[in-house]
Amino acid sequence: MTGPEANGDPQLDEAQRDLLAHVTDATDVSLRRPAQGQDNHVVVVDEQWVIRTSRTPEAARWHRNEVAALRAMSVDAAVPRPLAWTERGTVYALLPGRPLDRAAWAGLRPGVRVGVARQLRSTVASLHAVPVDLIPDPVDQLDAAWMRASIRTCSAVPARRPLGFDPGRLLERFEAAWSLGPPPQPVVVHVDLKPENLLLDGERAAILDFGGIAHGDPAIDYGVLSHHLGEALLDAMGIPDTPLAARARCYADLYHLRRCTRGWTRSA
Repeated sequence: MTGPEANGDPQLDEAQRDLLAHVTDATDVSLRRPAQGQDNHVVVVDEQWVIRTSRTPEAARWHRNEVAALRAMSVDAAVPRPLAWTERGTVYALLPGRPLDRAAWAGLRPGVRVGVARQLRSTVASLHAVPVDLIPDPVDQLDAAWMRASIRTCSAVPARRPLGFDPGRLLERFEAAWSLGPPPQPVVVHVDLKPENLLLDGERAAILDFGGIAHGDPAIDYGVLSHHLGEALLDAMGIPDTPLAARARCYADLYHLRRCTRGWTRSA
């Protein structure tokens, strides 16, 4: 294996070798190790495959849930497809692209921006269509009780940066948004749609890392996306004046509140 020796990295461990054997018999492969997260070991093999193995038992549960969600999503959804998986991890085909952050989004031509927004909406909608009972392990329940507890708890913690809104009125805004339509049915939501998990490849966009999926209002995902890419994203998606968009704007501010105080992806 050629990559690790050059970089001083260790070779693949047993779990990673087992996963790689599902996609290739080659032994002389190059390895690249991106920045490692707290939950998973990640290695890119021959710039063709990505192997993610869990560091903790909790991360192993997230892998099982991610595989179940990805296998159930539409074949047209722009997501990494699991090629093989074990109790320790998953191997995927490597998707090309760079992180879709606010600067990359702003740099797109208007027509391309609309196309990318519609692709994101289609992929998110495909996740939301996954039956909740197909997810094998327990996930966080991001319901109204969670939302109220989040606002109450986070509002009591000094924010690390200016919020740009009054957290004391956030619950009132949520209730006004809920009054615009029927109560949203909980669906499988991604939750962690930050730029590192959004890939832009030319005029196409993909979504990565479904390990932290939860059950909640579909507006959560649109709110997180609009927080990172700007509220104009909702217009480009074609949902600017809907009850869904009204709730998404509230969740965008709740996301910002939690990031500035307690964090987002774990239940309060």
